[in-house]
Amino acid sequence: MDPGDKILFDILKELHRIGILCYLVLIGGWCHRLYRKYYDNPFELTALTTYDLDLVIRDPEKIQIKIDIKQELGNIGFIEDFYGSSGINKYLREDIEIEFLTARNTGKRTEKKYVKQLNTNTQSLQYLNILTDHTIDIDFHGLKVIIPVPAAFIFNKILVLDRRSSIEKRDKDIQMITDLLQFLQRKPDLLQQYKTIFENFSKPVKKKIIKTAIKYSMKINLTSQ
Repeated sequence: MDPGDKILFDILKELHRIGILCYLVLIGGWCHRLYRKYYDNPFELTALTTYDLDLVIRDPEKIQIKIDIKQELGNIGFIEDFYGSSGINKYLREDIEIEFLTARNTGKRTEKKYVKQLNTNTQSLQYLNILTDHTIDIDFHGLKVIIPVPAAFIFNKILVLDRRSSIEKRDKDIQMITDLLQFLQRKPDLLQQYKTIFENFSKPVKKKIIKTAIKYSMKINLTSQ
């Protein structure tokens, strides 16, 4: 197991041990790494490095256990921290940062949502439902991990691209989007899924995707009509 995989595996193994991995959807930059493994290392997908692990809690009310995630992650070297004065929790270790997220339907502003089952304050964001509604289960060194399908990943990244305050992170997101779009071109089933997901969006969401893609010169081969 290479060092990057080992970092991720040890965290996911702990989340599995305490019984919450099955309620989480892994998103963000680590998805790109997992897509490379799941799809047999396609040449289109660039090897990228990330030090942030983002996990969406899907349907928090369905979690059947109550834990203190601060204490559990403390067992593998994490300490609890906060985003400024927002009260939103994040968990830090010298090699990686973990954040738990929850989905909401509307609004651009970041909001806080307390998840009592984990005893943590999550960042509640718009458009995360795109990721949690379209997922695949993959095997990662013997662990079942839930990640969004590539099309959902692409659309979510496009929709939040303008909210990126860091130019470096925005450029990395554009690289991931571009890589996956190129990859889909030779995968008819994934390309059809991409088109189907787009067609099911509302007209305003379609227009936002098209507008953002044009702004950043991304060829997404879709129309809002």
